Amino acid sequence: MLVLRDAGDMGVGRPQWSADSRQVIGEKFGRKVIVIDVEEGRAEVLGSVEGRHPMFGSDGSLWVLGGAQATQLLRYVANERTAIEGLGGPVRSFDVAARTGDVVAAVVGRGLALIGADGGFKAWLTEGGHHLPRWSPDGQSIAFVDQVGGLWVVERPECALREAAR
Repeated sequence: MLVLRDAGDMGVGRPQWSADSRQVIGEKFGRKVIVIDVEEGRAEVLGSVEGRHPMFGSDGSLWVLGGAQATQLLRYVANERTAIEGLGGPVRSFDVAARTGDVVAAVVGRGLALIGADGGFKAWLTEGGHHLPRWSPDGQSIAFVDQVGGLWVVERPECALREAAR
């Protein structure tokens, strides 16, 4: 039996599930972040969190693109904000691995950066104009798109790069 729940008209975009499937996080107008408790249908706008493309970390942290141009990768833990520094350019897009909590970020003019669940820089995975990174469900591979629309895959932990489709 299919059961549909109406969470109400909350003006939410870009929904993302928590790892335990109990919450959905979304982006409201004005860069506000909202968390919806699916079971209870209760919604809470997180007043201390501001940004775009919100995602849950595996440790309960929240990740967003923030700053004046929404190009700075920010991590929130218990309302404490940490900006991820040293990436050398604005962040275009990112994704959080559901199992490990690691983050991959597409940095304009640099490539794909691997960032630990704790917000610490780990490694550069690629060079160049790559964007739209997405983790595989098992957290072992990252797919992304190059500037001409080619689909690539980085396999972990070897980080061997191969073109998946062109």
